Amino acid sequence: MEVRRVVEDLRSRRDLLLHVWGKHRARKPLIETTFTRWTTVGIPQLAQLDPSAASTLDGFHRELDGLRLYLEWTEDMPRNLAVVYDQTLTRLEHLAAMALTALGEPPLEPIELPWDEPNDEREE
Repeated sequence: MEVRRVVEDLRSRRDLLLHVWGKHRARKPLIETTFTRWTTVGIPQLAQLDPSAASTLDGFHRELDGLRLYLEWTEDMPRNLAVVYDQTLTRLEHLAAMALTALGEPPLEPIELPWDEPNDEREE
């Protein structure tokens, strides 16, 4: 559930988070969106996971931790932050799909994102 929640929140809050960063340089909303309880899972719970599921979950959370560290310390301008955010979100979506599959869960629902829509002006 957390893997799905984190990716869906990063998708749906993208524009707002980038706006808040650009206008106020507020890190808290960015950091809170990446929150996960993965670091509080104990060895007894991890031992119940299939090793491949544990490995894919770890891969997802390592990528998420990298994003969180970047967001905590970046001084990038909003445009650069958007590039890193979008690239990391793409990797997180891929890793989330792998983790959900390993756990026997349904895949993420695809959503159309405004920055993924083709721009007719560029094609001319």
